[in-house]
Amino acid sequence: MLRTLILLVALSPLIASPESPYELFDLSLEELLFVRVKTASGIEESVKNAPAAMIIVTQNEIAERGYNDLAEVLADLPGFDVRFVNGSLYTIVQARGHTSLPSTLFMVDGVVENTLWDLSPVFSRQYPLSNIKQIEIMYGPGSAVHGPNALAAVVNVITNDGKSLDIGDHKVSVHGYSGEYSTKSIELSAMGREEELYYSISARSFESDEPDFSSRWGFLSNELYSDRRVWGPLLDVRQDGLSLGHYADPTEDWGVIAKLGYGNTRLSVHSWQTKEGYGPTYAADRIQNNVYWRNNSNQIFLENETLVNDELSLTSLLLYRKSRIWGNWAEALPDFVTPDETQSLISYTRWNTYSHSTLLKEDFEYQLSTDITINGGIKFERKELTKAYDIPGYYGAFSSTVPNTELGPLGLGAAIFHSSNLTYSLVPFPDKEMPSDNLQTTDDYGVYFQSIINTDNFRYHLGGRFDKNSIYGSSFNPRLSLIYNLSEKSRVKLSYQEAFLEPSALILFGGFSDRNADPERRPEETKNLELIWQFEHKNWQHDASLYQARYDNSVRQGQVVEHETIGLEYRGRYQWQPGLSFLEKLSGYLYYTYTDSTVALNVLSSLGIDEFRTVDVGGSAPHKIRLGSTFVLNDNWSVNVRASYDAKQKFLFGHSFRLRGDKAPSVFDLSTAVQFKHSNWRAGLKIKNLLDKDNFQAHLVENHAGDDFSSRSQGFANPLIPQPKRAWYFFLSYQMK
Repeated sequence: MLRTLILLVALSPLIASPESPYELFDLSLEELLFVRVKTASGIEESVKNAPAAMIIVTQNEIAERGYNDLAEVLADLPGFDVRFVNGSLYTIVQARGHTSLPSTLFMVDGVVENTLWDLSPVFSRQYPLSNIKQIEIMYGPGSAVHGPNALAAVVNVITNDGKSLDIGDHKVSVHGYSGEYSTKSIELSAMGREEELYYSISARSFESDEPDFSSRWGFLSNELYSDRRVWGPLLDVRQDGLSLGHYADPTEDWGVIAKLGYGNTRLSVHSWQTKEGYGPTYAADRIQNNVYWRNNSNQIFLENETLVNDELSLTSLLLYRKSRIWGNWAEALPDFVTPDETQSLISYTRWNTYSHSTLLKEDFEYQLSTDITINGGIKFERKELTKAYDIPGYYGAFSSTVPNTELGPLGLGAAIFHSSNLTYSLVPFPDKEMPSDNLQTTDDYGVYFQSIINTDNFRYHLGGRFDKNSIYGSSFNPRLSLIYNLSEKSRVKLSYQEAFLEPSALILFGGFSDRNADPERRPEETKNLELIWQFEHKNWQHDASLYQARYDNSVRQGQVVEHETIGLEYRGRYQWQPGLSFLEKLSGYLYYTYTDSTVALNVLSSLGIDEFRTVDVGGSAPHKIRLGSTFVLNDNWSVNVRASYDAKQKFLFGHSFRLRGDKAPSVFDLSTAVQFKHSNWRAGLKIKNLLDKDNFQAHLVENHAGDDFSSRSQGFANPLIPQPKRAWYFFLSYQMK
């Protein structure tokens, strides 16, 4: 993929000639309120008329801030906890203090990107950014329109399709990025239009060795990775060109988004893959990190928009998707039976899931009158989901290639050896295609209806959605929203919305070894009441939310519990043109987030008696501040500075951290990007963690490794994840027309 993109970059000057420069500040604060969005209601409306709290990140803001991936964008927003665990998942993203995964529905051009099997949104470095038109972030439940898994937020990336270009227009841009840890990425983006035919394509390749954290945390030391008492003959295994016995975290990601349209019909492809090591996620006496774990998604879909008459329009979607999660796993389980605790039960296995789905949707929009709009739609989706991981030879797990009657030298599975053994024999890896006896077919039906009514200074959204699944049953989720315009510059929004998170195939069927399947799990449900106030004054745009969210059927510590979050978010944006010779424009944002999450459950008292108590959930910083400013010095130079602060946070409830108390340290980060643009060129220097802070983020795990580095770890996952120190990156872009 990287060689292909390099070739395209080399040829790109031959297919286009320079014409138009970059324009970083094309929207005023007032214009941002009138940006058309579709995420909140399923039909286009302005941000100020949307029935939920929203933030729009424009293409120009992505460029001026020097973002290189979607995770960086989300990390600068209010209401999100973005944990850079830098492992098989680059990030874990939570919204509004909700610690169940996932809590966010992620879409590209309105098409769901969460994985089919475990429903995770994969925010890594695979998505190209150069063709993004805007990113729409909706806070709060969204199931009344979008169905399952829009529990606490919806992130919808909108890309350009070329349809808005003038006839005969063609545009090409290339973007290169390089820096610390042998990091390099390259993007190519192109779009054009000829009469009724239009197209767009954007592709990206990303590679990095990632930071070396072996000296930052005791359970990441090379002494543990290379200890033969722990790992035995497993240290002699070599796969995918990677050797074991030392800290390493290779990454190779790629992604392609392509569209080809004619008139009102469009064919699109979303294809991407992440291929990443385990980094600092796990303790080095349990897991070797220099092996690959992959997420892959391929979607192809056909859309058609039909204008039946002046009042009625229809949108049809037919989609097919394949989703695969697989990778290698090198493990050492402490053998506590032997007198020497350093000895282990060792294994090197490959894990595999493979799922696919077919989706049919039909949406409509009907303009009943100038003041009343009705919209709705129906959906049918059939999925074939992997039940449990396919792991040949691993403790009796499902196996497509190795019979479970082959018990290996220890009688625990063909892949299970002891660290005292002199040699290790790899077992056959699983088949790529999943056998039918490890697949579960599910059918999803959905129907929603919504009316939008405008009267004088009021705007109402009234609607609901009914979803039914052949496995876990049905769910109805209403929406009631009122917008009152206090004046031309001020408005109040009051909304009540419900949503649900469906149980993933991993939870329902994914039992193996000591992980229990839960086929009776019911969807987690939320009820959210929110008050929003918006006010524009001179150079500032103020936007604040106060909300209460209650979650039912949430599972904590193996118990079905009630979970409640009370939160406050402030979203402030500013723009200023001082007219100074050394400063042409100044723009930026100030965000503040407060969350208080509690859960009611049975806990064991100091007297050994079960007590029903309300406790702090933990796992989310109660106070978060985000501050960013872009200084446009003149037509050529600009400087962006961004700061983020997360207060100390309690570890996830049940996270019995043994030495550092019950709170993770606060995190402060300061980053900057300096850019020079001339004609169609843009070059820049980006510095992350400018102050070289020794930051750690808390990991969302209950049974963790602890921090007693004088003995074997107490669990797999490290409770604190070191964050990169100061790092320098360079980028260069060229835009052609």
